[in-house]
Amino acid sequence: MARIRKKNCGTTTKTTVHNTKTIMKYLEMKYSPEQIANAVRSVKVYTSTIYTWIYKKIVPIDIKRLRGHGKRQLKSSN
Repeated sequence: MARIRKKNCGTTTKTTVHNTKTIMKYLEMKYSPEQIANAVRSVKVYTSTIYTWIYKKIVPIDIKRLRGHGKRQLKSSN
């Protein structure tokens, strides 16, 4: 019983086939990861998670094909 419980403990991952395919679909339609995280109701992940998946190649898309080309925008201090 202890081995079974130990195997099932820990956090679960949100990288499901559904999440990956949905994110890929919206990235192909030129959505930014921010737009996907905030507007698409079927994907319940944060923006940083989507960027992490892109950088680790879990979501197979080139960074240069992103809307902002992978560059971070600096906020102006007015």
